[in-house]
Amino acid sequence: TLVDDFLQLPLLPPGEVVTDSHFAARDRLGRLLVFVTRLAGAHAGSRIKGLGVDEYTALCIDGDGNGRVYTGNDGKAWLVIPGASDEGIATQARNAPAKPPLEPGQVIDFPDFYVTGIGSGSRLSLPAFTVEQPAFRSRAEVVQGRLVLHPLD
Repeated sequence: TLVDDFLQLPLLPPGEVVTDSHFAARDRLGRLLVFVTRLAGAHAGSRIKGLGVDEYTALCIDGDGNGRVYTGNDGKAWLVIPGASDEGIATQARNAPAKPPLEPGQVIDFPDFYVTGIGSGSRLSLPAFTVEQPAFRSRAEVVQGRLVLHPLD
């Protein structure tokens, strides 16, 4: 279940950011891509983004919109943004069958997402969602139901 307005911060646009925790340890990147896609379909025209945070890690945002990661185990925050084809993502999500989500043997495709790692040496700037000194940058997509990562660095 996706809950609207779970996390409310002045610099996070309402209804445009979905969060997920225990991120890398539970291998939740694919799940966050689906959440972002689902919300893009429900809120046409909005710029949905995802933020995942690893275990023993905090993404702290100050009053000026500067976010820094504090971690006890080299954890990261993960920023997921649909690429240039986010309207295509929204259209695909709107046209997906409501129930059941997938038939046995049916595969899904989600194009272009940009995944940016925010490490302890990085800075996230809100509300623009830009990252200075990213820990890593990748392009992600789901092709025939499989998550594919393409490192950009």
